[in-house]
Amino acid sequence: MGIIVFIIVLIVIIIIVQFASKSKKKRKQKVKLQPQPKANNINKIPTKKNSSNKTNKMKYEIDDDFFISNNIIGSCSISSNKKYIIVWNDSSGDTGGYRESGNGKIYIIDDGILIKTINTVQRPNSGKITNNGNFIIEDWLLGDKRAGIVYIYNVKGELLFNQKVEANILNSSISEDGNYTIIQTANNDEGDDGNSIFFINISKKQLLWKIKNQYGWADKYLINPNEKLIYTYQSKDFYRYDFEGNFLDTAKLEKDKEKNGSGYDLIEIAMKKIRKWDSANIPDEEFSSIENLLTRAMQKDISDYTKASAYRKLGELYLGINKKQEALNFFEKAISYNPKIGLKRLITSLKKNDNLETSNTINTSMKSKIKNTKKMEPVIVNFIYDPMQIQRQGIQLLESINILNNTKNIDTLKGRFEFIKKFYDYFIKASFNKRYLTDIQKAIDEYKTMYYDKILKDFELSLIIKPDNQKLNSYYGECLINCFMLYYDEQKKQIQTLKRQNAKERRLEKIIEIAEETLNELNSKINSADVVDKYTNKLVSIKDQVYNERYKN
Repeated sequence: MGIIVFIIVLIVIIIIVQFASKSKKKRKQKVKLQPQPKANNINKIPTKKNSSNKTNKMKYEIDDDFFISNNIIGSCSISSNKKYIIVWNDSSGDTGGYRESGNGKIYIIDDGILIKTINTVQRPNSGKITNNGNFIIEDWLLGDKRAGIVYIYNVKGELLFNQKVEANILNSSISEDGNYTIIQTANNDEGDDGNSIFFINISKKQLLWKIKNQYGWADKYLINPNEKLIYTYQSKDFYRYDFEGNFLDTAKLEKDKEKNGSGYDLIEIAMKKIRKWDSANIPDEEFSSIENLLTRAMQKDISDYTKASAYRKLGELYLGINKKQEALNFFEKAISYNPKIGLKRLITSLKKNDNLETSNTINTSMKSKIKNTKKMEPVIVNFIYDPMQIQRQGIQLLESINILNNTKNIDTLKGRFEFIKKFYDYFIKASFNKRYLTDIQKAIDEYKTMYYDKILKDFELSLIIKPDNQKLNSYYGECLINCFMLYYDEQKKQIQTLKRQNAKERRLEKIIEIAEETLNELNSKINSADVVDKYTNKLVSIKDQVYNERYKN
């Protein structure tokens, strides 16, 4: 019996061992049959870099050349092939726009991926990027010096060329192929770069030429490398330069200016015609043309100082053909706009020797200015009056006043107001000087020549003709509320286009923040309780409305 049991146990052990051996063999065969990756298959596996690129693609929105993403907000330019975007932010964090320190930022984006950030440009503005990734950016520079730099980069953020100009930059452009750049500057009496055009070959890294702009400031430029032409657009018209800097459309420009030009353009054309003739020998047809030009100029927006000069020229023309009554009438109009134009003796002589009747035409605004000037009797001691400083800083003051009324950036507004305050007391003291009106009028004329499209309002002019700290303070209060409303209206429109709720919430929070900052500025800087109360109620109402919208849930 024991032997039988032993045999059965032995058989079971043998069966178990054989089964285990077969299972192990099968597992080994399975492993051997699994194919090994070949070398050429390894390259087809996505690399870490490619996988990373997909995750790094930015989610963003663009509204009216304004770029919005989670981490980047700013003005932008998109290449026409939609591949490249540059975004710039003229802000050093807490302070944007005009400031004394702190660089802005430039972001380069390729197919939705941020590839480079540049933070070495002081005040980046007005960028343009092309299909090959080359781009230009204007640096308006810190402080109030009239100067700027145009930087030219490639898509890697490598600097290809830069051109510094000793004048404010009016505009700039780059050709679609990324090989040429043009820069236009504003006026500047200091140095030789004012009112000039610069043309640059980017591939050669060379300034090809710089010429004085004798044919009017352009709204924009278009460079056509195939035609070797530069198109300059002024209002509805365009004119051409060749690549050597020669202006090709002089006759067309003169004709267009005579038809549609500003008051200053019409006076310039009239003066050119007058210089061709002795006033006594001007042909009747030409005389009528000159009179028509000067008369039309007076109906446009020109300064009193310029009107006086135009009326004097009309008087001289009529005196040249011995029409003394008409000449006297024009001379009296001239002196009503500028009492110091130098015609009093001639007017007296015409009345006395020719028994001519005086004209009752008086410019009431100038009469008021003269009356108010006579009231300025206090003597300012230890004060040195500098006519050139009045004219130079007068332009800066007008530029700043215009910025106060038009900016939607509260940091720019605050910075520009502080800039004005630095020298406004000088203007108050200078306004007691007898020649102040003459010098400040020259500044106004120069400003209108530089910024012919920016019409000065009467209240803005009064801040410089009769400078007064209380008026300036009240004006700043109005500008604070105007700045906020411009910003608020812009943000409301942009919020409507945003798709993500968190993006909308961030914008609403920013509006609340700016409203609080504006309220603080009103209460700390504005002296008039009536002005503060008037605008505080409006700001608080908007702030509460936005707050409720943000936190309605």
